[in-house]
Amino acid sequence: MANIYISYQHTDAEIVKQISGELVNRGHSILLDDSILKVGQDWRKVLLDSLKNADGVLVLITEHSLKSNYVVSEVGTARAYVAESANKKFIIPVIYGEIPIPNFIDDLYCIRLYKDTFEETIDKIDASISVFLGRQEADKENKIIAKQEVETKAADFIKDTTFALKQRECHNKIVAYFCYIIGIGTLIFGVYVGINGFENVPEIQALLDTYPNQIWGIYILVILKSIIIIGLLIAASKYVFTLGKSFMHESLRNADRIHAISFGEFYLKAYGDRVGTHTEIKEIFQEWNIDKPSAFSNIDTNSYDPKFSDSLVEIIKTLSSKIKSSD
Repeated sequence: MANIYISYQHTDAEIVKQISGELVNRGHSILLDDSILKVGQDWRKVLLDSLKNADGVLVLITEHSLKSNYVVSEVGTARAYVAESANKKFIIPVIYGEIPIPNFIDDLYCIRLYKDTFEETIDKIDASISVFLGRQEADKENKIIAKQEVETKAADFIKDTTFALKQRECHNKIVAYFCYIIGIGTLIFGVYVGINGFENVPEIQALLDTYPNQIWGIYILVILKSIIIIGLLIAASKYVFTLGKSFMHESLRNADRIHAISFGEFYLKAYGDRVGTHTEIKEIFQEWNIDKPSAFSNIDTNSYDPKFSDSLVEIIKTLSSKIKSSD
């Protein structure tokens, strides 16, 4: 049953003894200050420690206790602690006799205690405690059920989302590696084209011998051809490398999301009983939905544009100056 701390004036020890005996007979445990408070101790600290170990407080109000500053202070401390504990502990004021209800507890439901109805009053106290404990157990069960529902729904969500993210991570990683392979292959082919150009020197020489008056035209044709082919290969290589980098970046983002979801899953399993609202659940998993632009939106054409027009202008200027000087 319940652990009950009784606040009272020591001149009412006989009444408290009778109340304690009846409550003990009904299966409750009683905490009294004379059994826990030692000389020289701070009663407030002892009271708070006792309240931590108790399920609630029973306050006995008599003519003697109304004259005691100790009882009034003890009741104030107990009420503050109960309020801070989110009403997870009970406080039951018991008024002995016909004295009026004091101001410091007039907002609480009080139980009247008379000599001729002593047993009935103890039954009321026991019933009040039982109702509180029953409601507390019901709250615990509801929290357990809610936790299980959250864990079940969250588990399904986590499973589906993690599976989808892993698929995206794998797909993006494969595409990234494929782009890297194409980029390397394009560079190798560009080197091959450059080397192959040297092998065509005899053909160029033959053209020069055949058309001796078209030297600069042949040079321009050969240079433009080389620039266009090699430039396109370099541009293609840079583009697929940039594309591969973007896919790899997206793959890493999905890996980070999986990590964030895994942490949220751990938090739910470890502290699920403390999660009570949809907002709290949303906060737990908010890091998985990374609010950053996709890497594909940062791809700039300047990163792979070979800028043929600029190159052609420079070549034409150079060759024009050469032709003028030869004339």
